[in-house]
Amino acid sequence: MALKKPHQLEPGMILKTDVFNMDGEVLFSKGVALTERQIDILQQWGVPNVEIEGGEEETEKVDLDQFSPEIVERAEQNVADRFKLVKSTHPAVEIIRKLCVTQEADAISKHS
Repeated sequence: MALKKPHQLEPGMILKTDVFNMDGEVLFSKGVALTERQIDILQQWGVPNVEIEGGEEETEKVDLDQFSPEIVERAEQNVADRFKLVKSTHPAVEIIRKLCVTQEADAISKHS
């Protein structure tokens, strides 16, 4: 299994599993040979990674510790806006929030 982030994908790579959007709807079905346009769609939808047939796993491990305090603070502010209506303190919500902060910090660092 090769788990890849959208920016690691290349046209012609074949999806090993279905890819879903945040509403649980199928964006692309398994077996699809990706095109440049489909890769752009995956990036626009914020899909964190997809399974590709063959190859070795090449995902990058991203941890908040690798970012400056300023980037983490910006990421937390951006994510706080998205979570402002979430009133739950459930542990799963906190894990999701931390993942969002990590992804946001990664995106900020790549665009800075």
